Order: sequence, then C-alpha cells, then structure tokens
Amino acid sequence: MVAPIYETGTELFDDVLGTAIMDPDNGMSVSATLETAGQPPRDILVVFRAPFIAISNLGQDVNDVQPQALGLNSDLQDTRRGDVLTVNGHRWRVITPEPAGAAMTRLRLQGPIGDG
Repeated sequence: MVAPIYETGTELFDDVLGTAIMDPDNGMSVSATLETAGQPPRDILVVFRAPFIAISNLGQDVNDVQPQALGLNSDLQDTRRGDVLTVNGHRWRVITPEPAGAAMTRLRLQGPIGDG
C-alpha cells in the first residue's frame, strides 16, 4: 500500500501532520493542563520545548530558545496572553499564541511561574 501524498502548506497536510504529531503513541506529545480566563482548567496534548541555551564548541554561536508549546487549534483556540499552561508539574504563562500552520497553534511561554 502506498502512503498518500499531501501537498505541504495545505489545510489537509496540516491537519494530517497535526493529528500525527499529537498522537500520544508517537512519543512527541505530552499531557498538559490549560487554564484560560473564565473557563475551568482542561487537559490537552502539546509538544513542549523547554528553554535552553546552546553554545558551540568554538564559542561563536549562542542559541537561547524561549519555552514554547505546539498544539491543535481546536485545543488552543481560546488561549490568550496571560493564560497558564502546566506541563510536567511546571506552570508557564502564555506570552503569545500564534498560528503554526492551518491546524496548529504555537504558544510562546514565560516561566516557570509560581503557584499563584
């Protein structure tokens, strides 16, 4: 059987890719809890990237990566600046939700923050 080919950048491609990325059996996504204003906390799946600093062996390249989470639009459509995402017991404040393709949203995060 030949796998279907989807043109990149199309809604169908992003939808298929998003579904594959968020599949908990593939090891990319983790459980998270999203707290949005006026709504009860809800459990979602995200691909989380923790902050890190990478310095090359030669000492010339420095990369400082901001924490971020990638999730399905359907899970993150009401997310706003100031909302809180809890991943692996650490709470992160949403700085900016932004589109990441037709079916995905990227959350730029700040933290970790305290319990209140």
